[in-house]
Formats: sequence, C-alpha cells, structure tokens
Amino acid sequence: MIKYTIQITQPAENDLRKIGIYISEELLELSTARKVVAKIGEAISTLEELPMRNALLKDDRLALAGIRRILVDNYIVFYIVTQKNKTVTIIRILYNRRDFMNLL
Repeated sequence: MIKYTIQITQPAENDLRKIGIYISEELLELSTARKVVAKIGEAISTLEELPMRNALLKDDRLALAGIRRILVDNYIVFYIVTQKNKTVTIIRILYNRRDFMNLL
C-alpha cells in the first residue's frame, strides 16, 4: 500500500498549539490537553494510508479546493490530498462549533 507524506501548515500547527494551551491553561486540565493533542496527532497519522476515505466538504467552494475533513472528538482536521506527489496537507484544526466556513 502506498503511504502518503503528511505536511502540516503553520496555521494548523498554531491551531493545535492553541488547543493545547486553551485546555491546559483556561480549563486547567493539563493531562486532558496532552491526551487531546495526542489523539489529534494519531488521527492525522492515519491519513498516511487511504486519505481519500473522507468525502470532500459539501460546500462547493471548499470541495472545489479539494478540502476534506476528519473528526477527532470536538475538533475537525481539514486537509487536502495531492495525488501527484502523494501528499496530505493539514490546513486547519478547528473546534467543531466554530464557524469554519469563514476560517478556511
């Protein structure tokens, strides 16, 4: 089976860092923050194999851009698959209740 390379954009890295900071500092749950960040990382790593398993987003503009998503607890990992060079690019990681349409 072909493995895809995972690339994480700076905005996605910032999102993940902010998630960890919010949970650990605002909610005062350091162990929970570590678990959530680790779980998101594990979910991202599963995209190395079969990244096309998730459908394109239903919004026409986002679907045309090739954006897919994977759900991880209360968070959504948005990504794009590039078949030509077998790459998965993580573009954002957002809380599921945020207005992600305006953030993508």
